[in-house]
Amino acid sequence: MAQLDVTNFQAALKLLYPRGLSEILYPKCPILGWMPKRTDFYGEAAVVTPMTSGVRGSTTFNNAVNQQGTPTLNRFLVTRAKDYALASIDAEVLMASANDKGAIAKGLDTQIRAALYELGRSCAYQLYSDGTGLRGTVNTYVGGTNTFTLTAVENIVRFEVGMNIQAALTGAVPAVTSTECVITAINRRTGEITAAGIGAGAGLPLDNAANFGAGFVGGGAGVGADIFRAGDGNNCATGLAGWVPPNDPGVGGTPANLFGVDRTTDPTRLAGIRIAGGGGVMEEVVFDAVAEAHINGAQPDTLFMNSRKFAELQKSAYAKTWMTVDTDIPGIGYKALSFPTDYGDIKVISDPNCPVGKGYLLARDSWELKSLGEFPHFATDEGLKYMRLANSDAIEFRIRAFWNLCCDKPGHNAVISW
Repeated sequence: MAQLDVTNFQAALKLLYPRGLSEILYPKCPILGWMPKRTDFYGEAAVVTPMTSGVRGSTTFNNAVNQQGTPTLNRFLVTRAKDYALASIDAEVLMASANDKGAIAKGLDTQIRAALYELGRSCAYQLYSDGTGLRGTVNTYVGGTNTFTLTAVENIVRFEVGMNIQAALTGAVPAVTSTECVITAINRRTGEITAAGIGAGAGLPLDNAANFGAGFVGGGAGVGADIFRAGDGNNCATGLAGWVPPNDPGVGGTPANLFGVDRTTDPTRLAGIRIAGGGGVMEEVVFDAVAEAHINGAQPDTLFMNSRKFAELQKSAYAKTWMTVDTDIPGIGYKALSFPTDYGDIKVISDPNCPVGKGYLLARDSWELKSLGEFPHFATDEGLKYMRLANSDAIEFRIRAFWNLCCDKPGHNAVISW
């Protein structure tokens, strides 16, 4: 009887993904493809040292000598975040097609793509988030039911049917509940989610003590309960919203400290530039944001926007020039609108993962996605890309990422609040 072995398994993977797992993720997550990468995230933390000021000088020599001082360097100690997606496939299915690597590939592809979809959606969300794992806030909830709506309908893309969720309840110091519920239905047009209790909470409403409890309420942003994917609370990578927050550090709930650095000493150079663009003509807001960046010594080159806002900009732009932005995988790139500025063109890229109310004006050379090993990669701790399950006649593969986002010049980037 034909057997599944390392040779035909590896051949099937090579047939499916000749350029690695990233080629599946890049087309659906532009910022992931755009972001520079390193795979040497060794040690306990990566040390990122932005310089916020140089040495002092003077037109008088004695004053220059006395005031010289040293450059102001800050040490962000960036730690790794983890993300996993697991899938399995029945051994009989694989053995029945073991003589044909194409057939094996077909059998594996569905499961691997399903795992990559979950991991890719998670990483895409995290690249734009602040590291807390918050995916949405409850806007409306009627007590005694199992259905709630989100304050921002667009955040529905962060949820999936079958996803286990936890809540940070209102009324006390927010803490993610240990209890989990599972999403059973999603209305992606209205932002409505239906969830069910698990175990002792099965068949009971979400605000029952066996599920989330009485603190599970609606009321809009900052009032309603916050929703997290189970296990994600404060365990996520720190993305753009963490490095370049919409509020000054220490203001409006934005932490003053990030990776050991007190950013209140120089909020712009340690936490980026903030632009209030609400109510303005979008194209003019973009030019104003670029000007503000230039005034602060930054030379951004790329603006990421949600697809809805990108469509608005595309319709309002006086002149449209298109260009292609390349990635580190040949043949995979993104179409971008181009806006001329005094320091070169700004490329505007549509990304459905970007929050609708935000635009991120970035300098590519200030960012780095650091990972331990490839991002993402198959777990090969035992020398194989799969393992046989002890409690099931199946094989399992684990796709994982040990990573975080690093920025050595936060002040060269800006966030626009539309």
